[in-house]
Amino acid sequence: PLPNPRPPVSEEALRAIDVLGTVEATYDARVKAARFCDEIGDNWGGYFGTGAVGHPGVIIRYANSALALNVLLNPWIHVSSDITHFSLVRDGDAVSTRGRVAGLFERKGHRFVDLDLLMVANGERPIMHVRHSAIYDVRKVGG
Repeated sequence: PLPNPRPPVSEEALRAIDVLGTVEATYDARVKAARFCDEIGDNWGGYFGTGAVGHPGVIIRYANSALALNVLLNPWIHVSSDITHFSLVRDGDAVSTRGRVAGLFERKGHRFVDLDLLMVANGERPIMHVRHSAIYDVRKVGG
């Protein structure tokens, strides 16, 4: 389960997390794809209507949620996502994002977290594996 309340982000809080709380979402093409595709100017018809597939840009946002819904974040920076796709998300799929903290490190005053995430559709079908990196504590100005 997701923590309630979320602990403030810190190295100690992230080290204490063995398994991240699972993020659950139902993919709704009419809402998710429409909003995202409008934001980025992508109007490919396969993301809408009967048989719609999930836009990968929407799906990867679930990786951000895996961090943001497990700890209370300050301003943070997405650094990278190394993705392996296994199958498509379809309109109406229940998507769960499961994972763990894979690493913590500091570079040039920034504090980083690496997450190891697996997204699964309908409790059984792997969608993608993501190695997600973010700066959770930005270097202080002048520091």
